Amino acid sequence: ALPRDSAFAKIKTKLSAFLKHPLSLLLIGAILSSYLIPSWTRQWQNQQAELSAKIELLNSIDKASTQMIMAIQYVRVRAQSQSQADYDNAYRQWQIDKQVIRSKLEAYYPGSKLVAHWNQFSERLDKFYVISGSSNPADSRIFIDNFEAIRRILYDSKDKLNKSILNTRISIFS
Repeated sequence: ALPRDSAFAKIKTKLSAFLKHPLSLLLIGAILSSYLIPSWTRQWQNQQAELSAKIELLNSIDKASTQMIMAIQYVRVRAQSQSQADYDNAYRQWQIDKQVIRSKLEAYYPGSKLVAHWNQFSERLDKFYVISGSSNPADSRIFIDNFEAIRRILYDSKDKLNKSILNTRISIFS
């Protein structure tokens, strides 16, 4: 045990002598300033950029889906403030927003299940739209009887997707 203890004592003595020298403090400061601090700053900036990208994506998802669900809701209550042209425009905008959001998800999260979850959610919302405008009396009855439940399922699905997005790292920041 003595040779190891004496080797440790020699290393400790040399390290102590090195750290007492004024140039060693300068060297350590230079290393911290040149490498560690910029690395920490870059990590912090990346986290901020990732959070901003996620917030922008969540805002897009919330806005697009809520506008479409509200347009469908106006059909349900036969709102006079929404014309057929307004309804058609809401659907047209939903189709555009849906593809933009899908592209962002594919870019931010390649190979993840988030794109599949988005596709599933948007297909459900498309079906909700289709049944809302059906002239088939059976479809109309299903739409009227189940409107609140379907709407709640859509919002719950969207919220679950949003949580998954928040909990998944964007690939360019990984």
